[in-house]
Amino acid sequence: LPDSRFPPVFPLLIAGSLVVFGSFLPVIFLNIVIASLVPAVVFALGSRFTSRLKVLVAASALAAFEPLMIIFSVLLIPHPLSLVLLLFSCLFFVRLFETQTSGDAAFGGLFLGLSVLVRPHGKLLAGFAFFFFIVFAFRKIHMGEGLRRAFLPAALFFMGFFLILSPWMARNYSTFGTFDISSTG
Repeated sequence: LPDSRFPPVFPLLIAGSLVVFGSFLPVIFLNIVIASLVPAVVFALGSRFTSRLKVLVAASALAAFEPLMIIFSVLLIPHPLSLVLLLFSCLFFVRLFETQTSGDAAFGGLFLGLSVLVRPHGKLLAGFAFFFFIVFAFRKIHMGEGLRRAFLPAALFFMGFFLILSPWMARNYSTFGTFDISSTG
């Protein structure tokens, strides 16, 4: 039976693991590997805000030894995968305001979309991104940089975001009559 409660990525990982390996243990091992990336991504993200090595190491250590993430990494739940994808989205989003490159805008949206397809809570961050892009656009227009430079990053970010989400949204609309990603989040 079709189900609208959960986004597709993590159930597909579990199903793939059961088909290929006959067990869900590879997904748990994948969770452990993915959770081990969190401190590195926290370090990379933190380096955008400070160059103080002690602060970056402390933040990475706190991320590495955060008790819930240690527990989540050995459970059959989507939290580690969702967190890493969300952190990558944040990293590209922050880099976008430094580099002003199209790739950072598009990858930020793509990673946020992937995070939402793992756990739907990330969809609320698209609203915050929209707010930041509005402020960014007004700043660019005020500085006389033109409409294209003002709105192109937002367009690329949301194109990436909806490119990832649109197949699942279309499926939910045709099956349940709603474009929502999940009925749980």
